[in-house]
Amino acid sequence: MWILLVLVVALIGFAFAAIASAVLQPRIRRAENLTAIEAYGYAGRPDATAKPRTPTRKSLDKLATSMGDFVARRRFNFREEETQHELIAAGFYRIGARRFLGYRALLAIVIPVFLMWLAGLAGVSPA
Repeated sequence: MWILLVLVVALIGFAFAAIASAVLQPRIRRAENLTAIEAYGYAGRPDATAKPRTPTRKSLDKLATSMGDFVARRRFNFREEETQHELIAAGFYRIGARRFLGYRALLAIVIPVFLMWLAGLAGVSPA
């Protein structure tokens, strides 16, 4: 009789422990996941009080967007959605795929010109 009473009390205790574990476990996992996300540096959506763009930055963005539109119209294998997904995966939320393509095209022009200018300053033939 005593053994049956001890067994019943132990099973009731086990049931309460299982219920408590089922209730608390999702909170513990959620806290662990949030800690892991914070470790990667993700802070959620950017603040609405972000610093305003300067007129120079706005004009450069406008130039890059128009250059990106120009290049995207002439490029047959440009997949805008795929590029946008890659930018978002990389953490670039505020730049469009066409503007990104425009910056790439501008740098493809500016960097060789800059290197030829440096070569000319060093006295080397730019060609």
